[in-house]
Amino acid sequence: MDMRKNVSLILGLSIPILMILFITASIYWPKITVHPKFNFLYVTGENYYPYDNSQQQYLIQEGKLVIAKKSKKNNARFYIYDIAQHNSKEIFFQDAKKLNLDINPISPDGFEMVTGGNDGGIFSLFFGTYHNYHSRYLKGHHAVIKLNIANNYHFRFLGWIKP
Repeated sequence: MDMRKNVSLILGLSIPILMILFITASIYWPKITVHPKFNFLYVTGENYYPYDNSQQQYLIQEGKLVIAKKSKKNNARFYIYDIAQHNSKEIFFQDAKKLNLDINPISPDGFEMVTGGNDGGIFSLFFGTYHNYHSRYLKGHHAVIKLNIANNYHFRFLGWIKP
C-alpha cells in the first residue's frame, strides 16, 4: 500500500482523533497543573438567613473573627479547609479568632468559591436546570476544584487565611 496515495485517508482519520485528544487535554490540563495555595475559614450551623446580614452571629473586622450577635441557640462550628489535603478540620472559636483573615471573595492566588450546579447543557431546554447549593467549588485559572466540605448546614465562608 502506497502511503502517498492514502494521505487524504490518513489525514481524514487522524484529524478527529487529534481533536479529541486536544479537547481532552484542554479540559484536564488545568486541573492537573493548577493548585490553590490559601486555606480558608468557614462556619456552619450559624443561625442566620443567607440574604439577611443583620442575623449573622460572627463577623470579620480588621481581619479578625468577632462575635457580632449573641444567640440563645448557638450551633455554630468553625472549620479550616486545608487546600493541600482537601479536607476540613474543626477548630474552636478561640483558635479561629486568632487567624488573620482576608474577606475578599477572590483568594490572593486568584480562586473564587462558588456553589455547584448543573446547567444540563442542551437537555436544559427540555428538562430545565437545577442548582445544588450544597456543593462547593474553587474556580480560577481555568480550573474548577470540588471541595470536600465537612458540614454544609448553613455553610458560610468567612475568609482566606493569610500567613
